[in-house]
Amino acid sequence: MRVAQINNPLIDPSVVRAPSRAPQWVIPTVKVAMVVADGLIAATSFAGAFYIREGTPVFNKLAMERSGGSRFAP
Repeated sequence: MRVAQINNPLIDPSVVRAPSRAPQWVIPTVKVAMVVADGLIAATSFAGAFYIREGTPVFNKLAMERSGGSRFAP
């Protein structure tokens, strides 16, 4: 049994198309917010891991003076 093709549709497909529900600026704003949030999470994770490993904050002035410069030197 085969399905019969409709030669003359009753309505045009463009009639049933729903208008966009969100303004055009929403999607780019969400993308930028996700990139900023990802950067903040990465920076916070790096600083937290450094604190757990070294026992001092990354940007501790006293710790930098005691080590003689950069905290990242081998």
